[in-house]
Amino acid sequence: YNAYSYSWAPATNLNSSTDRSVILTGVDTGMVVVTVTTPAGCKGADSVEIAVLPANFAAIEPEMNFCPHDSAILMPTGGVSYHWTPAMYLSSDKAAQPVIKPITDQSYTIVATNNYGCRDTIYFDAKVYPGAVFNMTDSVRLFPGESYQIDPQTNCTQFSWTPSGGLSGKFIANPVATPEVSTRYILTASTEDGCVAVDSIRINLNDNALVDVPNAF
Repeated sequence: YNAYSYSWAPATNLNSSTDRSVILTGVDTGMVVVTVTTPAGCKGADSVEIAVLPANFAAIEPEMNFCPHDSAILMPTGGVSYHWTPAMYLSSDKAAQPVIKPITDQSYTIVATNNYGCRDTIYFDAKVYPGAVFNMTDSVRLFPGESYQIDPQTNCTQFSWTPSGGLSGKFIANPVATPEVSTRYILTASTEDGCVAVDSIRINLNDNALVDVPNAF
């Protein structure tokens, strides 16, 4: 039927409005009608309903912050399968909810596929903050009546000591320790980014330090 003529409407998203076979670029959901005319002028028409699915169907939290040794489960939505690039620091590059344990900053591209076979690309950034560090001596020995100022070297900004008895302050970096008995003090400290470290110091009292004063001369 090469002598037939064709007319497609609407022709907005078609590569041709008069060819027998046309290519449609899906933009909007709607109906496409083709009218066929014979050389004798007889006409016939048919139509098809085109459903255009949403293009941006996948989503994920665009950024997540980590401290060293932290891990998390990533949970993208909208797709039935996913492909992660690169696979670095991930439990799997094809998991729907992979576990991530980053060591350094890393950016990911995720291609999501929905149940219709459509694909969408989303992006995720993992940012790794510097870890909390501090350095202080493991133990100190005091004689009764002596005190010791604890002064850790640290990049932390918030501090909490346990127990607080015998210390000049519970929430300061460098309290003065004057315990009545030998005590191990535990310091929990965090950076301005929320990374946490824990360490301890033991203050030992020398209970054998006795002074013998004669009562006669």
